[in-house]
Parts: sequence; structure tokens; C-alpha cells
Amino acid sequence: MNKISIMLDLKRINGKIHKALTNSLKEYDIDITPVQGRILMFIEEEKEVTATDIIERFKSINKSTLSEILNNLEKNGYVTRLESETDSRRKIISLSDKALEVISILKKNFDNVAHKVLDDISKEEYQAFKMILDKMERNIDKLC
Repeated sequence: MNKISIMLDLKRINGKIHKALTNSLKEYDIDITPVQGRILMFIEEEKEVTATDIIERFKSINKSTLSEILNNLEKNGYVTRLESETDSRRKIISLSDKALEVISILKKNFDNVAHKVLDDISKEEYQAFKMILDKMERNIDKLC
């Protein structure tokens, strides 16, 4: 078993999923990336969200990357950042009407891509794969 190749396989598959999501969004002329779309969906799910909440949820995004993502979303009219009523240092990220209009499209496209990616994979295969990914993540966390 070539243990290095599995890491490359995961990266390759991740890239293909990203490309499929990107292409599905282009069909609707939506000017956001899959990561930006997932963040918008997270904000909609949680209602009151700060940058710290997003970083905790999306562990692979660091502060500077998130700042750039939020700046782009704000510049393109998808989110606003307002001071918290209880703590002026905290900024609450809110969705604009424009974001609310595209979220249903985002959900539909993300679900469609996920369905196609997981086509012909049984529930048992999925659960076994998920268990392996969880173990890999715990092992990686030990390295960091």
C-alpha cells in the first residue's frame, strides 16, 4: 500500500469536487466560489455568526483567508458586518437580500453535486469511508 498516494488521491478528488461545484455555479451566473457559498449557507443556518464562528466551523480556513473571503462577499453585496449590541469588538455577519436569493440555488447545486459524487456508493461504504476520514483527521490533528 502506497500511503503517499492516498494523500494525493484525496487532494485530486477534492480538486475535482471543487471544479464540479464551480461549474454548477457558473450555470446560474453566480459570482461566488464554492467556499464562499458554503460560508453563506452556514451563516443562514446559524443566523447570528461571527468570523470566529466561521473559523471554528471551517477548520481549514485561517483568519487572513477568511478576512479576504468576507471582504469579497461584502464588496459583492452578499454580507454585511455590524457591531454586536453587547460587544463592540465583535462583528456580526449578516446575509443581504442578494445572498438570500442565491442560497436556494447554492443548496440545490451542492446537493446535486454531492448526490452525483456519491452515486453507486452504498450506505455501508459511505459509513466506512467516513470512519476512515475521521481517523485520518484525528491523526493529522496529532501532528499539528
